Amino acid sequence: MKIGLFIGSFAGGGAERMMVNLAKGLVNEGIDITIYVVNKTGPFLKEVPENVLIKSYESNYGVKSILHKIRKTLKNDGLNTFISTQMHINSAVGLASIGLKNRPRIIFREANTPSKIIVSKFEGLIYKWCYSFADHFVAVSKGVADDMVEYFKLNPAKISVIYNPVIDDTIYKKMNEVVDHPWFNDPKLKVLIGMGRILPQKRFEDLIYSFYEVNKIIPSTRLVIFGNRNIDSNYYNKLNIILNKLKIQNYVDFPGFVDNPFKYMKKASLFVLSSDYEGLPGVLIQAMACECQIISTNCPSGPNEILQYGKYGKLVEVGNISELSTEIINNLNGVNNYNNMKKRANDFTVENSVSKYLNIII
Repeated sequence: MKIGLFIGSFAGGGAERMMVNLAKGLVNEGIDITIYVVNKTGPFLKEVPENVLIKSYESNYGVKSILHKIRKTLKNDGLNTFISTQMHINSAVGLASIGLKNRPRIIFREANTPSKIIVSKFEGLIYKWCYSFADHFVAVSKGVADDMVEYFKLNPAKISVIYNPVIDDTIYKKMNEVVDHPWFNDPKLKVLIGMGRILPQKRFEDLIYSFYEVNKIIPSTRLVIFGNRNIDSNYYNKLNIILNKLKIQNYVDFPGFVDNPFKYMKKASLFVLSSDYEGLPGVLIQAMACECQIISTNCPSGPNEILQYGKYGKLVEVGNISELSTEIINNLNGVNNYNNMKKRANDFTVENSVSKYLNIII
């Protein structure tokens, strides 16, 4: 059994982390795993096990420029199954597979709701056509699966809902490492954290405006937002303009991407997800594993499934800054605190996810 996993890079995003975790889990089951990557760069590269082969296409012009190389992989590498993720990469795989008689079984992993990502009718038609060449699909949540069926007009029988392989033993080791950020080590402060690539999808401006209201009531609060700041410099600059306008730049920090977010989650007072949309936000699961209290927007899709409709964290309306700030204050004051979060996080282990992948691979 030879399986190929295809990602853009080893950059610090959820899709990349989950595919590396999947590779770890599958290779532990004795599966021959190769990770194919557009460019062999990024912080998760060092987490790939030594017994996982990495093949890099080394493209300077993105995935669209290497369709012939992807086609050669599908034709010649003797793979049984080829699993790709992220919509632009999935589409490239679909195009590269056209007309191939002897090719591996192609599985597209979908991590976001297509109706939120695709911006035009023409773009939607192109993606729908490219997706028609896949043999099977993995949706990371029921919400994503429902959206795929509706948007792409897919047969539900061709979609498996498999939660991400988020939790393994390394999280519980890493959460106990030393934190050197001074705010987390000051017992007088209450530190809120957000996390994710600094993109408009995450609606970090809502989190900042909510924090501004919270800080007026509880001056000991601080906000730290972890994530890559270089993807959308205009959006990052916009956030800094807001901070300066509100005069709270000394109470909010953007440390960038960190290899170990878990030690910060462990020491934070509260984790806040303010997104406009998600697929299955692994940061919520990671925060639960670290027993960090959670407030999340009830965005499509994933938070309500992870938090079981409010059982393990507070859900608020997307874009409702007043509700978000009120619930943050309530949580910090001891109202609406949640228990058994670590137990719930263990429903999203690498072992559980890998066993379900094996069901559709073998």
